Amino acid sequence: MQVIDLFSGIGGFSLAAHWVGWETIQFCEADKRCQRVLEKNFKSVPIHSDIKTLYGENIKADKSRPVIVVGGFPCQPYSSRGRRLGKNDDRHLWPEMLRVIRETRPRYVVGENVNGIITWNDGMVFEDICSDLEAEGYEVQAVILPALSVGAYHRRDRVWFIANSNGERRDKLQAIPEPSKENESSWVGDKRGLPDWSELESPIRGADNGLPNRMDRHRLKQLGNSIVPQVAFQIFKAIETIDNKRNL
Repeated sequence: MQVIDLFSGIGGFSLAAHWVGWETIQFCEADKRCQRVLEKNFKSVPIHSDIKTLYGENIKADKSRPVIVVGGFPCQPYSSRGRRLGKNDDRHLWPEMLRVIRETRPRYVVGENVNGIITWNDGMVFEDICSDLEAEGYEVQAVILPALSVGAYHRRDRVWFIANSNGERRDKLQAIPEPSKENESSWVGDKRGLPDWSELESPIRGADNGLPNRMDRHRLKQLGNSIVPQVAFQIFKAIETIDNKRNL
């Protein structure tokens, strides 16, 4: 599977895709610090900085292999911690993600956003996202999955939109299996040969690890804006199983 990773952040979706054995072929991320993280950890994958100027015709994909578009499109318009301006917020970028989907025609789409998208304006945006995907020929299922479902020590409820271009879906993503021991460890631990921050005083902020406080602030922001890759990994495993069945 070829992955087009939109609103990439520090690469949570692509890390999960890597665990499944998929290949990321395109990033789109505006934040310069996040771009540097992507360049370091996903070498040679092109990074586009503006979703509004990322066009499907410029994404180099192998037409013989299926494509999945993923993205945690900006949550600030719907978050309970923000002003909740919804469609009136200039960070309401779902229409741009939809355009990329329309132009690339992926087999699968996985989107992620905060719980507040369900309740904003009586669920209008939530319903629009599902309707938009259905209008493009996708069957859509939305599920709420918290980080604690994969063993994290915080709840972090998120809405995941999972769409399949095949109108006759062979299976359903009703149950996300428990993560295997191989993939339930923390991201910044053994996955990249980095120190196991969980053994330190604080794994995120204020740790006695010799890092300047400004680095802790930047890291906290990047982690806060990221998805939990272990959750995406379970979704991707289910998609892989379904895709293998449809190709039998």
